[in-house]
Formats: sequence, structure tokens, C-alpha cells
Amino acid sequence: MAMNDVQDVAPFKESTHLLNDPRELRATAEQDGYLFFKALLPAEAIAQVRKDVFEICKKNEFLKDGTTLTDGIAAPGFMILESSVNPAYLNYYREIQQLHSFHALAHDPNLLKALNVLFDGETLVHPLKILRTIFPQAQKHTTPPHQDYFHVRGTENTWTSWIPLGDCDKELGGLTLVPGSQNWGLLPEHPAEGAGLIGINVPSDSKWVIGEFAAGDVLMFHSHTVHQGIDNNSADRIRLSMDCRFQALSEKKIGPVAVRSPHLHCIDWDGLYKKWPANDPLKYYWKDLGLEIDQSAPPTIGTPENPHPTTMG
Repeated sequence: MAMNDVQDVAPFKESTHLLNDPRELRATAEQDGYLFFKALLPAEAIAQVRKDVFEICKKNEFLKDGTTLTDGIAAPGFMILESSVNPAYLNYYREIQQLHSFHALAHDPNLLKALNVLFDGETLVHPLKILRTIFPQAQKHTTPPHQDYFHVRGTENTWTSWIPLGDCDKELGGLTLVPGSQNWGLLPEHPAEGAGLIGINVPSDSKWVIGEFAAGDVLMFHSHTVHQGIDNNSADRIRLSMDCRFQALSEKKIGPVAVRSPHLHCIDWDGLYKKWPANDPLKYYWKDLGLEIDQSAPPTIGTPENPHPTTMG
């Protein structure tokens, strides 16, 4: 669903000051289902991941010749969409998943400190990390409204951190969500275009929050919080962002998607780590934590035409 379907909007409520008030931070998270932090991550860490990703984009001829690498200017007339079956996308994404800087960002001490406050204890970083590469003028494929738990499973108290890999002004777009929607329960899903390939119908009177992002900002939200992408309406700029998920280390139940393989099954864990140092602490860090893989039935998708949903494996 494109951004022009969202009518009632307000700015994000910033929570950066609450890092020194744990009780109020957790109360805000419980009430709103999201937390927005300004400059939580070091700008230089964001810049490094952005550079590394765009170097791979350049290698794959995604970028316009003669432009500054980190401006992310798309090659004229070129667009590629996230896909688990397109060999060209998988070749690109396989290299992304092997980037150490990409995975390390989710383990940044400033990010984990905020999450430790949220969870009132140590944080488990999900091994699965997702990169979104959003080309300009691809509005039809903007991520539709959805709830992450459909994909995540495991403990419902899983939180996503949406991390823009660079400044995102109004034209470049970003993410929007409905405060308090984590209390709606799980809404019926239906097939949809855009990342994840599923969507939900959101009440027309829903009040959304929105804002521009600077490099280092982080938007966190509960696995039931309704959210969607915002169109990239720029003329030629590629938008990069990361989805990273977290839960309290004390909650051992985790969804299979978080651990079975890297995103889109583009590579296995051994292949991802092959070029990393043998003793790197980020390799297989979750293996000895006594995690319990959620073996419940796969999620289902229903449609208005088919009230009896079909199983999605």
C-alpha cells in the first residue's frame, strides 16, 4: 500500500530522553508499541555500511556511472525488486549478507543499551538481518501494512529496529506506523505486493505517525505493531534500510525464520561466515544459548474472497 493511502498523520514521538528513565521508557513502549530514537547509532557506523552496500550495488551495475558512490543514484531506467527467485537479485543479496559491517550494526553497543532498557535485561539479537534496497519510482511495490509477527513467530515480545542507512527526507520516504496497534491482536492477512508479500486491512480512521530520518536514527516497534513502507518518490535515489529483530535473552522461544538461514535463503550460515575471522564473536553466537525453536503451525493467509485461509510454509 502506498503512502497516499494514509490520511491521518502526526510526527513520531521521540524517546531518546527516556533512556535515562527506564520505567517511563517501558511504559511508553507498552502504550504506543514503538520507540523513536534520534542519533542512537554512530554516524560513522552507518556511513561504513552504506559505503559497503553501495560498492556492491556499483559492482552489480545498479548505480549511474560518474556519480558519487554514497549518493546512491540509480542507473537510468534500471530497477530491481527484492526477490527470492531472481538470480540477479540473489547474486547481489548474497554479497550483502556476507558483509561483516552489515551484521555488526545490529550488535552496536548503543543499540543494545537501549534494548536492554526496553527488555529490563540482556538482549538477544536475532541472527537474521534484512536489507531493503528501495529503488525510485517503484511505488507499486512499497511494503504494504502488516504486522511482523506473521513472519517472526516465537515470542510475541519480539521488537524490530528499522535502521535507515543514510538520511531519509520526505521525498525518499521511510516507514510509518499506527501507535497502539500492538493491542489490536493479530489481524487477518491477505496476499499483497511489496516486501513480505502479505498485507492487512487497516481501519480507515487509524492515526499514523511519520517523520524524516537522519543517519543514526532508529525506529523500534513491537511485533504486533501495524506499519508500512513509504513510497520512494525521489527522481533517482536508492533508499537503503535494515530490519533487525530482538527479544529478551531470558525468553528462549524463537521463530524458525530467525535462525534457519540468512534472509531469502540466498546463502547458508557457513557460506556467510566463510571469509570472517575464525574466532569472530558474531559467528554462530546464538548456537549455545539454549533457544527453543517455535514449532507451531506455519502462519496462514486469508482473503476477502476466501474466508478459509491457506497455509503458508
